[in-house]
Amino acid sequence: MYVKTLETSRLILRPWNLKDLDDLYEYASMEDVGIHAGWLKHDSIEVSQQILQCFIQSHSEYAIVLKDINKTIGSIGIKNEILEKYKDLDQRAIGYCLSKDYWGQGIMTEAVNRIHQYLFDDVGVDLLWIEHFKGNDRSSRVIIKTGYHYEEDAIFDAVQLDKKIECKRYVMFKEDYLKKNGLRKEFPILEFDSNPNAFINPSIVEEDSKPLSKNLVVCFFQDVLRALLAEGIIELYEMISGENPCPVYRFKDYDCMIMQGAVGGAACGGDLEETIQLGARNIMFCGGAGSLHKDITVGKIVLVDSAIRDEGLSYHYMAPSREVRCNDRVLSFVENQLKEREVSYIKGKVWTTDAFYRETKDKIALRNNENCLMVEMEQAGLFAVTNFRNVNYAALIYGGDDLTSDKWDQRGWKNRSDVRRDLLFLCKDIVLDIDKHYKE
Repeated sequence: MYVKTLETSRLILRPWNLKDLDDLYEYASMEDVGIHAGWLKHDSIEVSQQILQCFIQSHSEYAIVLKDINKTIGSIGIKNEILEKYKDLDQRAIGYCLSKDYWGQGIMTEAVNRIHQYLFDDVGVDLLWIEHFKGNDRSSRVIIKTGYHYEEDAIFDAVQLDKKIECKRYVMFKEDYLKKNGLRKEFPILEFDSNPNAFINPSIVEEDSKPLSKNLVVCFFQDVLRALLAEGIIELYEMISGENPCPVYRFKDYDCMIMQGAVGGAACGGDLEETIQLGARNIMFCGGAGSLHKDITVGKIVLVDSAIRDEGLSYHYMAPSREVRCNDRVLSFVENQLKEREVSYIKGKVWTTDAFYRETKDKIALRNNENCLMVEMEQAGLFAVTNFRNVNYAALIYGGDDLTSDKWDQRGWKNRSDVRRDLLFLCKDIVLDIDKHYKE
């Protein structure tokens, strides 16, 4: 079996190599280490050298390396040994050993859990089993804590000790592992849970907030909103309470509301969740973003059809993937609306990031190669939220600052009040047409 290098927060699990000899001899020559695994302590480094060669040639033994000090402190073996009663299942036996200096620190539990993840998730085994000698309570605690259940008593033939030893045998089926670790992946960002009911749900806002219109525009243009308030075209309708309250405005002459956008997917997505809970069903987004192409001039409108998911929010609303798309039917409807109004636009992909100050030149080049037109901070998350909640959503973003040159050029994009105002009203008109004419 091929030994693939694995990592945990404290450990590296990797194939053995000749440089591990001194570390192996150090712990294998300790009292009370080998005796619990059925072998004699090493009385010379030559013995350790022979065992090390066996480890290297077996392709089934992991060295447990403590990251902080780059020291090998134990081993885990994976054997193709079969329990006859489960002979039809793909199974492996596990055995382990740890330097006495590191007992009681949760290290073996950490290592065994990582091996489980590899064998069940990557290799695809059906069953793991393990044994410990009777009276070895330390090993018993690790085995039970990592999810095994007792199967039967057994006898281990300890050849080096020249005796047979009573032991307890434990098994873990893949079903057991999934019940305990079904969501667990190598990285937390990959642990998507499709259950629509969370511990805290957006319904909590209903008690203190008024219902909203089903037609909503998410708008980031605070200068435009202030002007419309002063002109009496819109009015403050609701302030959704919270640590950072979310203002919602209402057009006085239209059945449409405006949610003031918050920068970043997590903030904006949370606010959008609450407006959806309060009644929003047809949603348009208007904002500005950094241009990754010279032909995206200031004020040029981009109809976003997809987004690179270089952020966090979307991974809580859909399974991991590199991109997320706008609903194709909604996208086609909005595109037809732009054509009917003879609005000049470009349709394409954006790069959604959480880190404004980590847009490096290499990252920009990579996203250019993936045909991203713009970089912004919300669309991947908002696509995921609205797809998850099954509401109609599309985004129109205008070209803002320029990231295509050696130096950042803001191009005065925040001062284009005429562009920003027109885009808000365009989104208002389109969302009203979605309400009247769009059929799913």
